[in-house]
Amino acid sequence: MASAFDIDHVLANARQAAGLDDFGELPFLEPLEKLLQFAGEDLEFSDNGLLAFQSNLQRWLSNRLRYVNDVKKHPDILEEDVSDPIIVIGMPRSGTTNMQRVLSAAPDSLGLPLWM
Repeated sequence: MASAFDIDHVLANARQAAGLDDFGELPFLEPLEKLLQFAGEDLEFSDNGLLAFQSNLQRWLSNRLRYVNDVKKHPDILEEDVSDPIIVIGMPRSGTTNMQRVLSAAPDSLGLPLWM
């Protein structure tokens, strides 16, 4: 279980899952290491809770790998105007998913799946 909180192990799992290895700039490593240290020392996970924690970390890190890869391939992505995004936030089970889906149904909008 100690490897679940080892930063090198977590990064290696994400690299393997994404099939990529470049995280780009690395300012996120220190906060990630602190999160892993805190989770390993101060939290008591159930088996399912630990799996969910590991899964979320792998998803977030894999998404970063994919993002860096996409920007390398298509640097014009950074030129896109996203000055007026609509961001839906709220408490769980409060209807935010339904609201996001309704807003995404407009023909001139782009709804992003969770993984994006």
